[in-house]
Amino acid sequence: MKNKMITVLVILSSMLIAENTTIQVVNGVPNSVYNLKFENQNVINNLNYRSSSRLTEAPEVSVVNVLNPENEESYGLPLNFSESGDYFVTIAGINGSDDKPLGLYHTPMLSQEDDDNQVRVNIFNSLLDINSIDVEINNELIFSELKFGEYRQLSFTQGQQVSVSIISTDDNQNYYEFDIAFEDRNIDLGTIIISGSINSDDDIFHADLISSNGQSTDLLDNQVVLDGTANVQIIHNSPYPTVDIYVDGTEALGDVVYRATTGLLELPITTTVGIAAANDATILASFDFTLEENANYVVIASGILNDANHPFDLVASTLETSAQDNNSFALKVYHGVTDAPAVDIYADGTLLVSNLSYGSYTEYLQVAAADYTIDVAAHGTTTPVASFAAPLASSGGGAGIVFASGFLAPPATTDSAFTLILTTPNGTSTELPSAPAVLAVKKSDVTSPTSFTLKQNYPNPFNPSTSIDFELRNNGNVEVKVFDINGKLVNTLYNGYLYSGSHGFTWNGKSYDGNMVSGGVYLYSVSNGSDVSVRKMSLIK
Repeated sequence: MKNKMITVLVILSSMLIAENTTIQVVNGVPNSVYNLKFENQNVINNLNYRSSSRLTEAPEVSVVNVLNPENEESYGLPLNFSESGDYFVTIAGINGSDDKPLGLYHTPMLSQEDDDNQVRVNIFNSLLDINSIDVEINNELIFSELKFGEYRQLSFTQGQQVSVSIISTDDNQNYYEFDIAFEDRNIDLGTIIISGSINSDDDIFHADLISSNGQSTDLLDNQVVLDGTANVQIIHNSPYPTVDIYVDGTEALGDVVYRATTGLLELPITTTVGIAAANDATILASFDFTLEENANYVVIASGILNDANHPFDLVASTLETSAQDNNSFALKVYHGVTDAPAVDIYADGTLLVSNLSYGSYTEYLQVAAADYTIDVAAHGTTTPVASFAAPLASSGGGAGIVFASGFLAPPATTDSAFTLILTTPNGTSTELPSAPAVLAVKKSDVTSPTSFTLKQNYPNPFNPSTSIDFELRNNGNVEVKVFDINGKLVNTLYNGYLYSGSHGFTWNGKSYDGNMVSGGVYLYSVSNGSDVSVRKMSLIK
């Protein structure tokens, strides 16, 4: 704060200060020096910012002048004590401010604990640019919404070392952490003064422990200042709307279309990312991140807004910018298709990724820099759902993320078919073109079925699970469903593309919601275009 602080004339509200009242005064106003007079007697001289007086007797009837030697202006500010005793007083605030008025803020001095192993301190908030703060001790919330001008009390065990976090209540950002070792009884009955500003280069944040004898200790000598940055790539993989992306309440990216990717953005390591519909400042969803300083991350927006089964989410993972050598490519894969089961991924017929479920990343895979055919199959099967060409021969030494996008069965509201998209750390994005399936070619020596056949489940009756096998004569979309005897849908085991041939799925006796169904007769059906077949099965309990 660059405005010079004025002289403060503190009149004890034209009232008597109770007899035997003593005060300890701390200056919590940035860039200021004060002299204090009791009536016409100089008592405290040159009280610098973040410094403290010793315990000083207050006369029975007093007018206290708090003087700024630079401009000698004066203001009358009340200071009222309810009874005699010892008081801790902090000069804090901004002249003329409504929410942080310049004044003298006081609290009774802490009394000695009966237990010699206990250490007690007050904490006072005089931050000028934050409405209130939360305080965590060793990552546990101790209290919230400590407003400007308020004191709260903390109690510790002697010898205890703690980590204190100062968090803005407004945006839930963790701005500072510092350690205190309560090994010295001299700090007993002290006060921690939180002063300055969070976001100002002039009036920077300070945390000082003021002991009852007037000694001041800078707690930030060993501070961890959470003002570093990390590099984050953002991928919009949530159909369907164009969105604006907010960082810590400020719009960072506007009109981000579905499947768009950014390059690496420099963001605070403690940050809140919010998503809003384009040109609408209403935040639809927000997510808090604490990142490692100077590290690289990818954040993918997935799921569907207002969909309870696949809720909108921001999923973060580490990001690499290069491969282990110039003959390799560092590849990470993300499954972002809401209506797809867990999948296996093959590269030129060799299993590359196994059982990758929706919303999950792989670790980085160091693959040879070459051109591949990528087959995606439901986990446990070798029949591709879809196949793509991945031209990586010229990408030696590089890195990228392949994310699965769209729907196996796109709803009527979108034409977002299933696809794979390769994005690199610089934000270059390429939709992989479709390609003939390698796995299907490897099976070409097997005679394709000439008819559509749904076999009887085995075992039957069964408990707790059974296999449903069938043969397809045609490639195409296939649905495998279970119904109760009244025709009510119980579960969908598969809905996606399959090639002609033999296939099998297992039903574990559970419904959509994961609950076991009751024993009885059930129907299972397989449909492939015009080919539809239904059979009965019996679950016994």
